Amino acid sequence: MKKIFIALFVLLLLNMVACQSKSPDSDDENGTGNKPDVAKVLDVEFDFEVKELEPGEYKLKANVFPSTANNDVSFEIAGYHRGILIDGDRLIITADALHLTIFNIVVYSNMDHTKRDVIELIVSNKIDEVIEINTEDELRAIGKNQESLNKSYILVNDIVLVKPWIPLGQADFEDDEGQIITGTYFGGTLNGNGYKISNIEINNGTYNVGFIAQIGQNGVLENIELEGSVEARGWSGGIAGINLGTIQNVISKIDVKVSGVSAGALVGVNRGTIQYVYSIGIVTSGLDNNEPRSTGLVAANEGSLIEVYGNKDLMTTNNYIAFEPTTDNQFMLDTAAMNDLTTWLNFDSNIWNLVNGEFPRLKKPLV
Repeated sequence: MKKIFIALFVLLLLNMVACQSKSPDSDDENGTGNKPDVAKVLDVEFDFEVKELEPGEYKLKANVFPSTANNDVSFEIAGYHRGILIDGDRLIITADALHLTIFNIVVYSNMDHTKRDVIELIVSNKIDEVIEINTEDELRAIGKNQESLNKSYILVNDIVLVKPWIPLGQADFEDDEGQIITGTYFGGTLNGNGYKISNIEINNGTYNVGFIAQIGQNGVLENIELEGSVEARGWSGGIAGINLGTIQNVISKIDVKVSGVSAGALVGVNRGTIQYVYSIGIVTSGLDNNEPRSTGLVAANEGSLIEVYGNKDLMTTNNYIAFEPTTDNQFMLDTAAMNDLTTWLNFDSNIWNLVNGEFPRLKKPLV
């Protein structure tokens, strides 16, 4: 009887082992009963041969190594570039993309973000050819008429102005009968390419002035440092009197002084987008700096302010919007914060030199 019990027990154990070896979770295509391993991602490499791109859509592809690893990847554009965007694995170049724009795309493994690859591409869009600006005369020629105000420009060196500056274009203004007279806007693109325009001197005693009088909805000012001074009656700013377009990656060191009220270190009225910009220009007006309407980064804001900062120690004001005075450190920072690298983590390191202990500086092209 004892031998029979032992034999039955052995048979039971063998049956349990056999069942486990046939478990669905353990099956593989070779029938060995061993679950296949997913290989660790070792590398990611672009499979994209085109380097010069005309407006259109392009399918992005990358290879993951080894082939047995998870091949899920994501694509991103490094920085902002007009008319260039990514939707999943589709690269879209629109008609607004500037001719000769150089940009980078990053691909990375979704399983291991440290495994990535980068390619450099260039836009070929001669419909919107970029005009190089070398001299003060060429810079002034931007404002000669509405056609020139709608073209695309790029600086190729620093420019020190030797004559008083006339704002580009003309802003909307209200006549004596209360009618709004439409101005001539800057509707093109001025890419500073990391360079600086200095010794800007504006003194015309009117309203809505700045380096550009009014930036239109399609206008873009980017990648530039501006230094100088503006004197006006009111509703003016260092960069622009009125902004309806995009101001991005800009350093403003323009002092603004108005005999009346409502001045902004950056713009008088913002109805567009200002992003990745900082100012250390001093603003003074007919009212004390602590008065509600007297100072700010913008006098009146009806648009977007994204990563926009002012140095309240140098500017001697806590107001970032003239009509809404505040000590909100989201916008107005002390010198210590302006020198702190963590303040600038969202700024694109492809465009900015970011060093702890220093204010950010724009990168210039490598010569």
